Amino acid sequence: TGPARQVTETGDTYMYHIEWSPDSRKILWADKALRLRFVNVETGKITEVATCERWEFSQYAWSPDSQWIVYTKAEMASMDKIYLYSLADQTSHELTDGWYGSSSPIFSSDGRFLFFVSDRDFNPIYSSTEWNHAYQDMSRIYLITLAKSTESPFKPKSDEVEIKAATEEKKDEAKKDEEPPAEKKEDAGKSEDKDEKKDEPEPVKVDLDGIKDRIAVLPIAVSSYYQLGSAGDSLYYVRKGQLCLYDLKEQKETELGRVDGYEISADRKKMLVVSGGRYAIMDLPKGGIDMKDAMDLSAMEVVLDKRAEWNQIFTECWRQMRDFFYVPNMHGVDWPAVRAKYEPLVSYVNHRADLTYIIGEMIGELK
Repeated sequence: TGPARQVTETGDTYMYHIEWSPDSRKILWADKALRLRFVNVETGKITEVATCERWEFSQYAWSPDSQWIVYTKAEMASMDKIYLYSLADQTSHELTDGWYGSSSPIFSSDGRFLFFVSDRDFNPIYSSTEWNHAYQDMSRIYLITLAKSTESPFKPKSDEVEIKAATEEKKDEAKKDEEPPAEKKEDAGKSEDKDEKKDEPEPVKVDLDGIKDRIAVLPIAVSSYYQLGSAGDSLYYVRKGQLCLYDLKEQKETELGRVDGYEISADRKKMLVVSGGRYAIMDLPKGGIDMKDAMDLSAMEVVLDKRAEWNQIFTECWRQMRDFFYVPNMHGVDWPAVRAKYEPLVSYVNHRADLTYIIGEMIGELK
């Protein structure tokens, strides 16, 4: 509703993929300097979550209560691992070992589970013309119960447990019938308190002791999986271009249709789907995806100031060379001086080809 406000200062390198915390008070991002950081939007204070020596961070997510961060880290001496960072004690905890590559971690929408993809299936195929083998599909989706008290959805079910539960339910009903009406009424103040707290997420409980032993695998096919999304008992994911739904309660998988991508709304009630270049907003799908009500984008317009864009492209190309050139010393070239030399020429650009020529001459100074 107001003008833009700068949140961070002294940015010294490229920033990637910002993630708002669910409480809207913090923003998480990764950068070219191999750091994972978040900023308090009100105070501007930056907190460093993790650093890496091998590669940039690209997979990270907030817990529903905004007090935990899960992320994948590229390791120097093993496969990629998944870590859990606590904002309360500002420490990271290892969730997977380095024997198998693990990726794409997310929290369940209720904060009870953590889902991730891992390559743990080794079924090689052999060539018919030479004695050699290759591994193709190796991934499944795995689940971690964050608290010891949380039962795994895949815990073996027992008829005896169901009988006991039914017996206890009957006892509770009989007890309620015996209670006088006055004792049944709840205090109005308590009800109001419950209503006020209804919108606040439950604190995510994590028992780190033995957490690696609480990993379970979803009973789905070995394949390649990406773009996990959680909403209640529903886990959405893409398998080789096919959007799928796994119902944790029913323990059933449903293929919903081919997509190019999807996004679940913050309230976990709607989904934006893109397929074949068309976009559609729909209720969270339980069956096949129907793109018949695709959004009409024919009236979309772009207001373009080409000279402003050319200036931005020139600056961006200069920054890319500064931050991504293979040696930090830029071959001994004074790179800020090179920018000062060529930037005045941009005001004379009258065609995109002119800009390309100037950028090429500028980068040629590095040779």
